[in-house]
Amino acid sequence: MALGPFYLPSEADADRALRFKVNLNYVQSLSWHILDEYGPEEALLSNVLTAQRSLPGFQRIRDGSDIDLDALSRLLRISWASELQLRLGQTGDVETLRYSNMWAPVHAYYAIYMSMQAWFTANKVSQLVDNHSGSLRTISNHVTQRGLFPTPWAATAYGCPQLGQVNYRGLPQNVDPNAKFEVLSTPSHDTYWPRFCTLLRTTRERRLERNFRVWKESNHRKNMKQAEKIKVSDKLADTTIFDFFWRLRVRSNYKDVSSFLTWSVPVEDHADFRRGLIRIVDCTCTLLEALIVKAGLGVVRDETATEFLSLSDESSSAISSFVSKRQHVLSSTA
Repeated sequence: MALGPFYLPSEADADRALRFKVNLNYVQSLSWHILDEYGPEEALLSNVLTAQRSLPGFQRIRDGSDIDLDALSRLLRISWASELQLRLGQTGDVETLRYSNMWAPVHAYYAIYMSMQAWFTANKVSQLVDNHSGSLRTISNHVTQRGLFPTPWAATAYGCPQLGQVNYRGLPQNVDPNAKFEVLSTPSHDTYWPRFCTLLRTTRERRLERNFRVWKESNHRKNMKQAEKIKVSDKLADTTIFDFFWRLRVRSNYKDVSSFLTWSVPVEDHADFRRGLIRIVDCTCTLLEALIVKAGLGVVRDETATEFLSLSDESSSAISSFVSKRQHVLSSTA
């Protein structure tokens, strides 16, 4: 019997597969933790919202007035369209996932980003944060100062990791953020928090590396003193889950496209990566939409959802059903 062709990964392919595995483990660990914390699956969104609505910061939100309702509706539609694109990848041939997964972090980020912008519009701060850096800074403040999100969205990192001076906020008691674990190991309950803290720390490192380069260019310097690095890091807002999604979006779209396309990653891993992103995005956008509803704009949200769903045909209605499901959960848990 003749043997079919086989593929022997190169050293570069193996390295790309390892980089994908690290990101897969981050996403899968976070997805599993959310399910473990707020599950079962059928009650996940309701339980996440219950946790959010118990927060004093959430309860202090007041009805908005003089809101640009057209802008709010437009931003929600873009967010849902991006999330729909993320979910479409699950409906095709599993063998094509490696190609669609290259864009999955982009769709995931923009689903969250546009929901953030919709919340900023409802909160009347949209004109101040019409860029990614400003939006990430503002949502960080809403996490740390206003306390609008439950764990794990409430967890943040601050300080200067490059100097070994990183600290965390919003962690449960008795969590050791520096506990040893292997980033390539299968995610587990015991390794969740140290893995998540590593996610925050390394994300902050990447942002600061860029900020350090900008500082050196503007000051015509090749090196920085310790005090100068601390000063730059102090200006950077706490690093959040939202920063990680920005990092993942840039990595998949610009800096490390090949790790999402490599044949060395099993299709099952690509499927797990997509499923993890969908669950995290679903919960995150639900939390952001809950803020909009709390601001007295639930009717606008519902009208926009009805219009969005009316555009679906039979082939896409099942995929877009997350909008109506979220609408039901938001109204039933209010």
